[in-house]
Amino acid sequence: MLPKATALAWLSALFLVLPAPAIGAEEDLADIFLSDFPSPDARVLRAARLGLEQYRDTRPFKSEWSIQIDEQKGVIETNWFPEHKSEVKLKIQIVVWGDSFRVDTWQKVGWFFPSIEKTDWCRRTERHIQDAIKKQLSSGTPS
Repeated sequence: MLPKATALAWLSALFLVLPAPAIGAEEDLADIFLSDFPSPDARVLRAARLGLEQYRDTRPFKSEWSIQIDEQKGVIETNWFPEHKSEVKLKIQIVVWGDSFRVDTWQKVGWFFPSIEKTDWCRRTERHIQDAIKKQLSSGTPS
């Protein structure tokens, strides 16, 4: 009886380790959820881009940033970039739907087995970017 249990345990572990094919992997997962929201307002998307760029220009490692913009989905994302003496790694995502927007920032935490978390540094970064976007929106039509 014990050899069967051990074999079953190994077989179960094997299924957990092997990658399972995603159902409907051909379709972008974000498309399914973003179709429920209004298209991004061009003025807000432009303000989000300018606000993020304005914030980036105040940072010490601004040359390490890359910003990707998907105007159809209303998504602005950065790569993982260094921050604070290059020991902090952040990633920013801004999503715009209609005249609303949301800023999310994540940090890689840990040296050997890094995990992705929302830290206090992330929350402060989000607030600074939100303020920069609001300033762009209140200053009139951003160019």
